[in-house]
Amino acid sequence: MEFLCRCDYLYNLATLNLHSNMISNEGMEFLSKCYFLQNLTILDLNTNLIENEGIDWLSSCNFLTKLTSLDLSTNKISKDGMEYLSNCHFLNKLNSLDLGRNKIGKEGMKFLPKCSFLSNITYLDLSYNNISKEGLAYFAQCTFLCNLSTFNLNSNNIRKTDVEYLSQCFFLQNLYSLNMTSNNIGPEGITFFCKCPFLKTLKCLYLTSNNIGEDGWEILYKCESLKNLKSLYLNKNGIGKERILTLRRKFLSKDCIDDKDC
Repeated sequence: MEFLCRCDYLYNLATLNLHSNMISNEGMEFLSKCYFLQNLTILDLNTNLIENEGIDWLSSCNFLTKLTSLDLSTNKISKDGMEYLSNCHFLNKLNSLDLGRNKIGKEGMKFLPKCSFLSNITYLDLSYNNISKEGLAYFAQCTFLCNLSTFNLNSNNIRKTDVEYLSQCFFLQNLYSLNMTSNNIGPEGITFFCKCPFLKTLKCLYLTSNNIGEDGWEILYKCESLKNLKSLYLNKNGIGKERILTLRRKFLSKDCIDDKDC
């Protein structure tokens, strides 16, 4: 990263992939000095050693005003890092933000409603962050995310009635894909899920490994708001292949029905 600071001839660089480079907080300090990167639109910092201090350095990179895609997944970002991120007002052109596999938790999620500059976001990945019920409640306050089309909540300890907060997200009128894999929402969660106002626009739904069971299957079968689906994933829910196929035949067009992953 220190060497990158001397590469001022890269002033036309639009895409920078630094995936898996053991970049630490010190590396992020060097990045904050790369003023010549003002034309960067895509920055991939996936799978590094970035902690909260590194996000503090990112918040001083106010030359990154053209950034549209930022990948910070698989790092060590927690509560304080999210607070620093909420100060990155220069990121107002972002349409893709990946925060998956960090340590955000429910305490870190309280700062997401303060990121109103993220109003252009269409892709948001919060998977594997253990945000739980309280974190989902904070997300429900993010009414500026009205352009969100792809939302990943895989493995976040969201259980049963926690899904009620998702049903309050009336601003998700453009949601196209929702990943709720491995959250153990059960039939109670399915009841609230079927009340979500954004179901009519949903095309891809991932509900794998959620302990839905036969009761949850019956609730889903009676849901009349999923008729625009093109992909539906329900395996590992204790409902069997035939019941999964029955739901797919009801909600998906014939050319979208596939039994390979049932």
